[in-house]
Amino acid sequence: MSARRLLPVALLLAATTGCASDPEFHAVPEPVATTIDGAVDHYLRVHHEIADALSAEFPELVFGTDHSRLNAGCEMTDGSTGWVAHLPLLVSDHSVPHDVDRAVAVFDRAAARAGFHQRVAVPRLARRFDERRVASDGSAVTFGAGVSTVLGLEVGCYPR
Repeated sequence: MSARRLLPVALLLAATTGCASDPEFHAVPEPVATTIDGAVDHYLRVHHEIADALSAEFPELVFGTDHSRLNAGCEMTDGSTGWVAHLPLLVSDHSVPHDVDRAVAVFDRAAARAGFHQRVAVPRLARRFDERRVASDGSAVTFGAGVSTVLGLEVGCYPR
């Protein structure tokens, strides 16, 4: 095969595997890892990439962690025992009450690029906004804007 014919194939592979020069991260096939530890490593990066996207759009949003990681047991589709992980919350003391729509749009784009394709609105009684996106492996990322801005991420059920 000539180099001329291989170039489109190489470009397609680079774009779909995340090796292209595009600085944005790309969705990956799910499940994202073979173990809970691998999935946690992946989703910790994703969690921070979403926070970075929000901070780039809203420089006043500086995220720090709150609480520690929490693991819980779950049942795998084959009936074996697995683990879910609730990652530490990423919290900013600032909020975006006058620009929630723009913040949600940034969150939605970043979450979709990371593989969270199912959008679920979470109604609240208090004056805040929560939105949740779910990935095909059962992982979910949540955006909340009230007195502060909060990003939560729960890793779906994976084997140890």
